[in-house]
Amino acid sequence: MANIVIDANVWVMADRRLSDEVPPDERDCIQTCRKWLQDFAHGGDTLVVDWEYKILSEYRDNIQRDGFAEP
Repeated sequence: MANIVIDANVWVMADRRLSDEVPPDERDCIQTCRKWLQDFAHGGDTLVVDWEYKILSEYRDNIQRDGFAEP
């Protein structure tokens, strides 16, 4: 088990829509982010935040509501 800080960009990429216009390398990144988040959600690692909760503010500012990050 590990303590993990997830950069908001992982969720931003996971929330991107896959379409024919998305370049292959970007498509791979989107799929990798989604897979990693799914594995994290079903694993035993713990999400950690800083004492001032700045990372939560970054999450709120950057992660879509009703996106991939929402349960």
